[in-house]
Parts: sequence; C-alpha cells; structure tokens
Amino acid sequence: MMNHFTINSCFKGDYLSYLMSNNEDFYNKNKINSQKENRLSTKQGMRNILIIDDESVLRETLGLILKEREYNVIIAKDGEEAIENTKNIHIDIALIDIKLPGIDGVETYKILKESHSDMIAVMMTAYPVTDLIDKALDCGVLSCIHKPFNIEETIELIEEIFNELKN
Repeated sequence: MMNHFTINSCFKGDYLSYLMSNNEDFYNKNKINSQKENRLSTKQGMRNILIIDDESVLRETLGLILKEREYNVIIAKDGEEAIENTKNIHIDIALIDIKLPGIDGVETYKILKESHSDMIAVMMTAYPVTDLIDKALDCGVLSCIHKPFNIEETIELIEEIFNELKN
C-alpha cells in the first residue's frame, strides 16, 4: 500500500502548453461539453475519475488531459456538486481539493465514501493545512499532492493506483 507523499512542482509543461495554446478551440468546446457529460452515465469498462476543485482552470485542464488518456472524468466545483453528480456513478479515484467553498474536502470525502466505499481519494492543496491533511489521512485518504503540481507525476500516481487496484 502506498503511503503519504507529496508531488511538489509546477502544473505546467509542454503538454499543458500544447493543450492551452494550440488547441484553444478544443479546450473551449470540451469545457462546455464537460458539464453535459457529468449528467450522462459513464462509459462501460472505463476507469472513472472525479475531480473536485474550485479553480476552474485546474479542474477543466486536468479533466481534459485525463480524458485524452482515455479515463472517464467527472468534474465538480465543490463538494455539493460532486455529491449530486456522482449519485448513480461508480467512482474509482477522486482528486479532491482540501479547501473548498461550503463543505471542505475532508467532509466531502467522508460523504462520498459512504456511497462509494471502494473509492480511492487523493487530496490536493495549495495551502499549508497540515491539520486538514492529517485529518484526511486518518479518514482513509491515500495521499495529498501539493499545488502547483507536475501533471506527468500526477498521471503516474493515478496509473499506479489503477495498477494496484488490478492486483
């Protein structure tokens, strides 16, 4: 089983720059369509990743990158929206911002875990909130990554989690 660790570098790079500058139409089209997709049932056989973050650029960009990697992505701007959007959807992995408007990330995790008992969660934070991180880890969250983070390392973490789930 993996232990608490941090990924502490920049959420940028050639891949993100490519998405943002060379594919602006693709990004804007998918940003609009992602809200519609959240209401649809997930595709059979795909791995489902929930991203909860109040920062729209991070939420949307990370979602697009993971969709390109053939993951089914559900996004939410806060805990309430995440709980509502995942009522009838299986969630494999949740990436949850620890400081959210309304219900914080730890409380959101606890509520989601009631209906998604096999969900693996990773907290994300840009703040030095060791008390919330410790509380999250005590509740069963796998790890916490610190923003800004390296997207490739984050994808490696997600792939490592899915590989462990297979075993």
